[in-house]
Amino acid sequence: MTLEKLSYIINTNISSHKGVMEMRNVEMPDVYLAILPYYIDEYGNGTELIDLDGNVSFIKCSVKSCLNKTLKRYAVDLNAIREKYAKSLGIRNSFPIPLARDFTLIQLKVRIPKVAKDTAYGYICYEKIKKVEERVSFSLVYVGECDIKVYQKKASIEKHMRDASMMKTFFANLDSLNYDDNRAMYNLPATKADIALLYEEIVKIKFKIEKM
Repeated sequence: MTLEKLSYIINTNISSHKGVMEMRNVEMPDVYLAILPYYIDEYGNGTELIDLDGNVSFIKCSVKSCLNKTLKRYAVDLNAIREKYAKSLGIRNSFPIPLARDFTLIQLKVRIPKVAKDTAYGYICYEKIKKVEERVSFSLVYVGECDIKVYQKKASIEKHMRDASMMKTFFANLDSLNYDDNRAMYNLPATKADIALLYEEIVKIKFKIEKM
């Protein structure tokens, strides 16, 4: 057993493993708890997918590829969010990604890479975070029935959560996901047209906040 696997078992409570899968064989769920970078034996840099029930799958692709597949499913334009939305709220890096009313992803540092070019960041569902506990050299983020080790201070994690809450206020018109039926969303946010319509209102709110 590798140190990476041992660390995961110690720090994350999971229901079951679904094994290692090729990206072409993966159907990303509509909603999940997290997608995290993970070193897969005899493959290298891959992704750990944790679904809503805490089941874990390991995918032979990068976190970025899994995220792009999710964005495509929801027809979300990430560049539009960055340029027209996050910047207006003063969020420069690691901005939240609102996909539906009950599904917003926040980017957190979940590992220390073995190779400099490998990503350290994964994406966690903000709405499913129950609490955050700070330890000496890391924090534990409790998501669903899992706990995920994050290499950031509690205050930094809570800042990301506040950003997500602020971002969500501008997408309050989205339909809630039905977790029981696990249905796909049809009223999808974050297209260029949607963001253009909201842009002026965001600037007004930002101005009011700065004056407080």
